[in-house]
Amino acid sequence: AILRAEATIGGFDTSAGDEVKTIKYQLYIRWGNALYTMRKFGPADEKAAKALSISRTTEAVNLKAKINKASTSRDYDAEIDDILAEIDGAISRGELTSASGQIQRNIARLKKQSNKDKVASRMDAIVAELKPIYDEGIAAYNEEDYEFARDRLRVVVRIKADYEQAQGYLDRANGKLKALSGAE
Repeated sequence: AILRAEATIGGFDTSAGDEVKTIKYQLYIRWGNALYTMRKFGPADEKAAKALSISRTTEAVNLKAKINKASTSRDYDAEIDDILAEIDGAISRGELTSASGQIQRNIARLKKQSNKDKVASRMDAIVAELKPIYDEGIAAYNEEDYEFARDRLRVVVRIKADYEQAQGYLDRANGKLKALSGAE
């Protein structure tokens, strides 16, 4: 609601836009503090960063520093259920590149092999989701929609560089786009 208000009001009433920015900052800083208290350092860090992007206050800088300090001693194994839920949520929203990145980051942070295996198993779900994306990319390439093909194939290659012939098709799509633009 705040984001909609900012978009609506910001265009015609700058003083009201400033008020909305203040409210938005307060929301993010409180949200970040609440998440920090719950020891959810990743989401807390995101909210603190958003608060900082709105206003670089001492309060926001201190929260960010507090989170960074706490997260260095963070026990990721104790948060395995939250980590899995976050990855599963990204997969269900179709944010496969983000989910893949979360898997890679969290495997490196976990100490227990059983937890590493649980997180790694989510990669199978992501790879299963790549087939339709790959197929869309190939179909777009064959229909000479090289931009869409490039976008779809980039997703596939970012997640699994050796997926079928994705890199080859991506290179060809980039070559076609380059040729069409007249660039050498």
